[in-house]
Amino acid sequence: MAAAASSSGAQIWASSDSGVTWSLTGAPTGSFQNYTAMAASTDGTKLAATGASFPTRYIYTSTDSGTSWNPTSAPNYPFQSIASSANGSRLVSAAYNYNAIATSLDSGANWDIHTVPSNWFAVASSADGSMLAAAALSAGGFLTSTNGGLTWLSNNAPKVSFCCLASSADGRTLFAGHGAGLYSTTDAGQSWVSNNVQSYLWRTIACTPDAKRGIAAVASGPSTSFIFLSTAPPSLIISATRTNTTLSWPTNSSGFQLQQTVAIGTPNWKDVTNAIVITNTQNTVTVLKSNSQAFFRLRGL
Repeated sequence: MAAAASSSGAQIWASSDSGVTWSLTGAPTGSFQNYTAMAASTDGTKLAATGASFPTRYIYTSTDSGTSWNPTSAPNYPFQSIASSANGSRLVSAAYNYNAIATSLDSGANWDIHTVPSNWFAVASSADGSMLAAAALSAGGFLTSTNGGLTWLSNNAPKVSFCCLASSADGRTLFAGHGAGLYSTTDAGQSWVSNNVQSYLWRTIACTPDAKRGIAAVASGPSTSFIFLSTAPPSLIISATRTNTTLSWPTNSSGFQLQQTVAIGTPNWKDVTNAIVITNTQNTVTVLKSNSQAFFRLRGL
């Protein structure tokens, strides 16, 4: 089940065949309607949509895959984004310029409003709805929660204006986009790395439950809009002798740079410049052993 919302013309469309065909749902329409974001349960029966234009700035839900919709008890705030747990029971939504993050434990029937100062714009949720993240257009506005939104914690996210978020099923891996690139974390926000992508206005992002594949869209690039796909790096195989360490990965996985660091806690990744030798469909690199520890990775170019 897939669903898409239009901010212009106020329509919500749904697909039950992986996007091959689409049909208009029974979502409210009108000249004042303006849908900004959507979320769905894993089975596609429970849907939620946010509106951001006065006077219909509500959160709407459907329990029958979009056939019928109802406004929830959420306040009349300009909700810009929404995320759902896998079963659709837990929802989280961000109200832009209202210093508010809203959470629901009963599929939107009731809402708790958390007053947290900032221009909240994007949210993400783990599969069970316990691990949440919220990002703001104000630089430095990024919070995480480990208890479904009861309390919110600051973290070490880069101080930039984020406008989109995506979460893995366990909530530990997060992807965040802003006006100059993408960042990711694998420890629920404690440490972040730049994904070294082009400096475009990254507007929306999604990832698979295991966070090994992602898709991100650019609202505006040098001349037009783009959609980018990301895949996980290939497995890096390490073998060692008394004097050398050999690293290898498949030759059909192009576009990766082998890197090395001596500390994983505060890494300073540097490119390994040793020559690559192709052996039986494997890229192999040999480095001399040293007395210090070393960590290796493949970074996408």
